[in-house]
Amino acid sequence: MEITAFIAQFMGYFLVIVGGAMLLKRATVDAAIRNASKNRGTMFLLGLSEIAGGILLVLAHPAWDSLLDKAISLLSWFILLEGVFYVIAKEKQIMKIIRFFHNESIYYSISLAFVVVGAAMLIGA
Repeated sequence: MEITAFIAQFMGYFLVIVGGAMLLKRATVDAAIRNASKNRGTMFLLGLSEIAGGILLVLAHPAWDSLLDKAISLLSWFILLEGVFYVIAKEKQIMKIIRFFHNESIYYSISLAFVVVGAAMLIGA
């Protein structure tokens, strides 16, 4: 299987599952984010995990040719940069981001976007 198709399927299934869980389990997601954000060590480890995953994806998929390639590469770089943010950001900065995403319409828009982008990646793979 071509690397682009493999990564698209991986990201597609992941985004559909995470987005669906976010839509169905908002209280659980809120509790998880609230608990993680209160523990700087947890945020640091989350950031390191995202950096590792982001680096793996960026190195495995450097292509920017087709729309699917661009989507994979863009998401890969976003994951890497988000991880760097969690590692170097101050708690106050992280809390600002969390408060922004706590808005109900933003939360559900992002959740739905995860499902739609994930489904599109699965279809495109």
